[in-house]
Amino acid sequence: MKQLKLAFVILGLGVVVLVALIQLTTPSSNTVEKRATVIANTLTQSLDGHRRYLTLKLDDEPSFRLSVPATIECPIDSIVIVDALLNQSTGQQSYKYQRCIAADTTQ
Repeated sequence: MKQLKLAFVILGLGVVVLVALIQLTTPSSNTVEKRATVIANTLTQSLDGHRRYLTLKLDDEPSFRLSVPATIECPIDSIVIVDALLNQSTGQQSYKYQRCIAADTTQ
């Protein structure tokens, strides 16, 4: 009987630790909307379909690549609205595509 109680205590502690780790690794619910400029638009083809990547530049950060649906047409020099999410445990920021504001091509 003591072994069974010990097993349940260990199981309970494991569940508590697991829940705590899950809470720490989820991104914060506070999203910040940012505007980035498209500096490259790359469409790749592979055996499982097409992929599109936008290389974006934020004002105060280095450029980064963002995967978007292959159907998105966002020319170079366009503005892309992204949601920035900060992971509280790692301090890393991730971005989620929201929409593209096409550059004025009439000039």
